[in-house]
Amino acid sequence: MKVLKQLAISILLLCALALPGVAAGVSSSEIYSQFHTPQDRYRPFVRWWWNGDKVEAEELVRELHLLKEAGIGGVEINPLSGSAMSGSICCRLCLTKLKNLA
Repeated sequence: MKVLKQLAISILLLCALALPGVAAGVSSSEIYSQFHTPQDRYRPFVRWWWNGDKVEAEELVRELHLLKEAGIGGVEINPLSGSAMSGSICCRLCLTKLKNLA
């Protein structure tokens, strides 16, 4: 009896999840595709702490590529104390590289 109850609840949940797609005329293969390869804005974001002025532009770019390859959709950059000048230069470089990765 417990198994039947769980099965019924699962079927109801699947139907409830499918209804918005059906109402919008979206096929199940389109829904699958959106889950299988989501847009960057639906992927997880990470908080990225920069250790002051001990950051190197080449290493930041390398790590951005690694994050992208790992399926990360974006980063929130939090520079710690250090040279504001080197931090702003690295921020501009990373923003440029992020736009190219998209």
